Amino acid sequence: MPLFNLAGKYKDALRKADEMLGGLLPGGGVPIKSEILNKLDPNVNLAYRYMTGMGVKDLELSDDFKKGAVDLAISPGPMQYTGNTLEEAQRNQRLGIGTPVNLNSGEILPGETRAVNSYRAAGMLAPYIDTVGGPFGGARPLDREREAAPYRYSLGRYNVTGNPDSYTVTDTYDFINEFENPELSTPGRKPLKALGATAMGLMDPSSFVRAYLYARDTPPTPLPIEFTVPRE
Repeated sequence: MPLFNLAGKYKDALRKADEMLGGLLPGGGVPIKSEILNKLDPNVNLAYRYMTGMGVKDLELSDDFKKGAVDLAISPGPMQYTGNTLEEAQRNQRLGIGTPVNLNSGEILPGETRAVNSYRAAGMLAPYIDTVGGPFGGARPLDREREAAPYRYSLGRYNVTGNPDSYTVTDTYDFINEFENPELSTPGRKPLKALGATAMGLMDPSSFVRAYLYARDTPPTPLPIEFTVPRE
């Protein structure tokens, strides 16, 4: 009986501590507050909302993050080999087939929509491992295009539409891209893959997110992201 009392007291103490921290403690039993999430890196903020089904309610992204998404869309970017698929583009680069081109450059005019590929420099060094980024966002040590890293680990691919006095950024947050295993977004639990992703999480904490998704019976609902950035 004393053991049960001790366990109960521990659970109560954990919940009280979780309440004080706004729901940050794992297993604390208190839903995390949006104002707490919004202070975290967008990588963490969006991943938590996606995994838990919290959605975009009260989502706030910093002005610097939003402006950077537009800056990335209109910046020259690296010269890059192209192809109908990622594998073909990598093969063309390896063999020197064709001429590298600049896929993203120049102002976005009113009425124009530009698709942005934040993976554009092939800074993703390890498919299936390096998409979500570190647990607190930011560039990887060997990232070849550091300014793209915050978006590669959050928005991924997104669209920027020009307006007369602003830009509108839209995105669907999910785990569907050429660097992720398609099984992350298909129904049905994958316990072996979840176990493998959990083990990989010891080296890459972002893999714990994949482990959670593999363990689910149904994929989470994608997050619709939209925000406006004034023209300067």
